[in-house]
Amino acid sequence: MNRKKFAFSWGRKIFFGLSVPLSCALGFIYLKSYILPETSSEWIYFITNVIGHFGLLNALVYFLLYSPVVALVPSYYIARFWSLFLVMSLNILILLDGISFSQYQMHLNSFLGKIYLEEGIQYLMPSQILLVVASVGALALALFIWLRGESYWRQMQGRFSNPIKNWYLAIIFLSVVISKLFFFYGNIHPQLGTILPLDMNLPKDALVTEKRKFHYPKDLSCQGKKNPNLIMVALKEWGSDQLNPEVMPHVFQMKKHAVSFNNHQNVAFNSQSGLFALFYSIPATYEPLAQNTKPFFLNEMNKRNYEILDWGRNNEDAFPSFQGWAHERPEDDENPYFISMVLNKTPAEVDAVIQEMVLILQKKDLLDNTYIVMTGGYSGKDINQRIPFLYFMPDRKFGEFSHPTSHYDVIPTLVSDMWNCKNAYELTGIGQSLHDQNRSWLLASGSGHFRITDLQNNSMMEVLDGSVKTEGSVRNEMIFSAIKLMNKFYRPQPR
Repeated sequence: MNRKKFAFSWGRKIFFGLSVPLSCALGFIYLKSYILPETSSEWIYFITNVIGHFGLLNALVYFLLYSPVVALVPSYYIARFWSLFLVMSLNILILLDGISFSQYQMHLNSFLGKIYLEEGIQYLMPSQILLVVASVGALALALFIWLRGESYWRQMQGRFSNPIKNWYLAIIFLSVVISKLFFFYGNIHPQLGTILPLDMNLPKDALVTEKRKFHYPKDLSCQGKKNPNLIMVALKEWGSDQLNPEVMPHVFQMKKHAVSFNNHQNVAFNSQSGLFALFYSIPATYEPLAQNTKPFFLNEMNKRNYEILDWGRNNEDAFPSFQGWAHERPEDDENPYFISMVLNKTPAEVDAVIQEMVLILQKKDLLDNTYIVMTGGYSGKDINQRIPFLYFMPDRKFGEFSHPTSHYDVIPTLVSDMWNCKNAYELTGIGQSLHDQNRSWLLASGSGHFRITDLQNNSMMEVLDGSVKTEGSVRNEMIFSAIKLMNKFYRPQPR
């Protein structure tokens, strides 16, 4: 029996008879990312892509790592242990990459790979129990490969045979060709191309809404019987240095009747994304998916028969529309109302508008039992500058706070105060109570861009297009929590 021929035959059985099917089975873990094929053509693309992708990976390992060693040292023992080591390592790597993509929608070859090496792979798992289960599963996988390999070895010792011929290479090549043809010329969503690492940068139009489903809360568990009015006035851009007696004398005077949060921080990189975070209480990375989804609190208002006057985020006629509504509203109309007004004006112009608005509401006796929120979408060019945030409660209680707050906290706090909604913070977004002073870090996000501010250590980590920039002593583990928040509403929420 030719020693070298025997060793190569052994390797083909292990890699293409055992490892390729095993790798393809592990490939279905990637579907837990909630990027799912939805049509028959997408399923054909996905299955052929899995076969071609993992077949190609195994072929590369076989020809580039296994074959040269066996050709130089055609030893039974070296061929046996070297092949088993390579197969186990490759499939454990595929398993870890699949879990990483399922959990964070990022592969090990992204910037997360370096952080995994520094912090440990425990961040792949949401709990220690799952870490133990995954570790036991990896050991079971290694044991399965070992035992099956030993079975192959004993069969070959008794009768030298190679049932796996060269047709497996043709199947792998054909699968790669079919998957690429379907992707480029079929109706295949580009997001499916990000599931497997080798397809991440396919040059197909990427300006398409993501494949993952957007699960956003529709119902709140609210116990309150009262229905106070709500007015939200926002400037597109408003920095804390502009809230002073010289620029905005009327609003500055109104602070005496409001709770002022003087450390209200940016959570986005422009005014539109900041306003999105304000009304939806979630990171701006979800903005493309929420185009046809209303903010969750509007559903509760509809159930409570509110008159909703939402003039949008780009309506230059918002104030004239408000004037028309106020003058035409019947005096005996007792229905609660919600007014949302975004003003694309200078702070001085907005100051005059707010003064006139308050005078009209006072004259029409519409300010009783009314919450008022005044803030900005974005602080301006300097993301480190604070955004003014004034919270007027019906009793017009005065207060000033300097602990960190953000747009994520505004609506959950409002619905809790107005309607006693018990599950507002858990269900509706990623915020916490405006009065909670125990925030240790904050996430600001945009398309392909997010920034983590470590408030505890006064440091920062910024990720832009896969590159990481840090300032100060950053806790790397926060990046895993941040990515989870940016994927929280891609998964079905518990009922």
